[in-house]
Amino acid sequence: KMAPDSPSLQTVDIIVRDKATRVVSVVATGMQTWSTSMISRVNATIEPLAAHPTSDSGGGTRVSLSFKSSHMDAMTSILISTELEIDMAEGAFTVPVLECVGALRQ
Repeated sequence: KMAPDSPSLQTVDIIVRDKATRVVSVVATGMQTWSTSMISRVNATIEPLAAHPTSDSGGGTRVSLSFKSSHMDAMTSILISTELEIDMAEGAFTVPVLECVGALRQ
């Protein structure tokens, strides 16, 4: 769940802080569209990955959602399905961190 700065939702950006994690689907009440874009660094989430193709400073995926103009709730639940290849020889993996950009609570 997230609570944005404004009284109604128009757009939401969520950062998945892991380059290896793929976003498979996104579901939310009142959502109109969603898209993803790669980012080069997690501390510089504005820059697309294409701007720094050789950068290996973290990176991740920006998930952008837009909501219908009739969706007037100030809070919504968003379900993001992801997938990650796991190397069983390593015996462990790290769950990626998701960050709601501009949210008061997450």
